[in-house]
Amino acid sequence: MGYIVGDNGRIYKTYDSGNNWTLLNTGTTDYLESICFTDTNTAYVVGRSGTVLKTINSGASWSIQNFNVFNDLRAIYFVNSNTGFAIGGDSISNAKLLKTNNAGSNWSILNIGNYFVFSIFATDTNIIYLCGIDNSNGNKIILKTIDGGISWTIINSTSTKFFNSINFTNSLNGYIAAGNSILKTTDAGQTWTSYNTELNDWLVSIYFQNSSTGYAIGWYGKIYKTTDSGINWVSQQSNVTTWKLFSVSFTDSLNGFLLGLDTLNSKVVILKTTNGGLGIKENTFNNNISVYPNPVKDNLTIETNLNTPQKLEISNLMGQTIYTYYIYNKATINTSAWASGVYILKIYSDKEYVVRKIVKE
Repeated sequence: MGYIVGDNGRIYKTYDSGNNWTLLNTGTTDYLESICFTDTNTAYVVGRSGTVLKTINSGASWSIQNFNVFNDLRAIYFVNSNTGFAIGGDSISNAKLLKTNNAGSNWSILNIGNYFVFSIFATDTNIIYLCGIDNSNGNKIILKTIDGGISWTIINSTSTKFFNSINFTNSLNGYIAAGNSILKTTDAGQTWTSYNTELNDWLVSIYFQNSSTGYAIGWYGKIYKTTDSGINWVSQQSNVTTWKLFSVSFTDSLNGFLLGLDTLNSKVVILKTTNGGLGIKENTFNNNISVYPNPVKDNLTIETNLNTPQKLEISNLMGQTIYTYYIYNKATINTSAWASGVYILKIYSDKEYVVRKIVKE
């Protein structure tokens, strides 16, 4: 089963893996923005006007609560069957957290501050991460609490990157879709490494099936997949370049859905995969590339088993291109003059490219 939420209180449900969708009766006309399931029967939905919906029978009926101190509830996340959090605000400039410890029977409201927040992830009942904007200076920020939302700390701030979506695979490892880059932390948000994608990318959602396999999606039909915990990201062919993709979810390792907007025809669209999103051409391209040694001290070797020239590009974490070359089967690059640190290698084929991280010692 699958669900989609949207405007005018609409919730659609599929019983047949997305082939057909049924409109459910929710009892509200408010714009609904986010849904979270705690088991196959129990789900929570939040939306505008501080609306919170709950079902305990897979959407057959819904109970409604309204928290009028909120102008908008934008996202909801439950860490277990009892403890959940929703974020929003009474205006664009005053962020609040809605919190329950008893499966929605009661909710408490906690002030976050002068922020506009739109993405949430909790690794336990006390540790929560938010993405948003600091309204005092316009900077894009990552907020963290370690006391269940009582106090908040800005753990990352930038004036350029938008932190659009956040996801953690455990208490230490987390990822953010940030425009034309994907950020990763391995120390619970203390430090972040940036993996740059295409310059015109606008990645807005990130989702991990498990500790190693994840997807980042965005506008112009952009889809990136990793199978090694974010070390490498492979561009996938969606063939829907006029679509703005907003949300991604998988029911198992193979079956997944992407929700988006077809800007050419102004309609909501769904993209479905039954093989983990892997195309034969993409898989072959990725598997035919070897980069070694990595980490590297002096000479870096790049090999492909393809019989056509491939463009390769190496950039630093600031997005500055430091090396461009066309490779035919094999290339050796002298890195002895490079500063120690992390670099991003991109190797292009006709319609896709592979991203690899290089560590210079």
